[in-house]
Amino acid sequence: MTPEEIQALVTQQLEGFRSEIKQEIITANQGLAANLTREFKKLAQPAQPEKTEETEKESLTLKSLKQQISELQASLEAKDKQAFEALKRSGLAEAINQVKALSPGLLQKVFMTDYGQYLKQEDGTWYVESPQVGIKPLATALQDFLKSEDGKLFVPASGVNGSGATETKTQDTTPNKDKTAEDILFEHFG
Repeated sequence: MTPEEIQALVTQQLEGFRSEIKQEIITANQGLAANLTREFKKLAQPAQPEKTEETEKESLTLKSLKQQISELQASLEAKDKQAFEALKRSGLAEAINQVKALSPGLLQKVFMTDYGQYLKQEDGTWYVESPQVGIKPLATALQDFLKSEDGKLFVPASGVNGSGATETKTQDTTPNKDKTAEDILFEHFG
């Protein structure tokens, strides 16, 4: 064997080792890259707490408390609504008693049907705020309702002209402006 052949053989052997080492390095790098990619993905994802029995119990307790709170809130809203409805009815009953209308219970039902959703209270004063009447105190709105066609049914009959007529004031034809109280008494008792 000549030195060139030996050198060629050594070079060939070295090339073989080199390619094997290169292949092993590439394979090792690919494995390392895959491992690093998996690690990066794990780190990039938000940390999820490990669920244990205690956290599940706490979660169930929290859900139960939230449900109880929502039920209590719904119950309180219903009670507040009922209390406000009762307050509206009592305010309307008081206003109806002041006008001395016939069938106050029926008048209250009719008025609540027409204006119930428009009744508001501010600083203890009731008023009606509706598109039909605008904003008026409850007593004024009730008086206007009693003057309407539907409300006339609840107005008591006039003592002067019977039912259905409006009461007129009689005027005295003899003026007593220049007479004193003594003159009037003297005329009557003579």
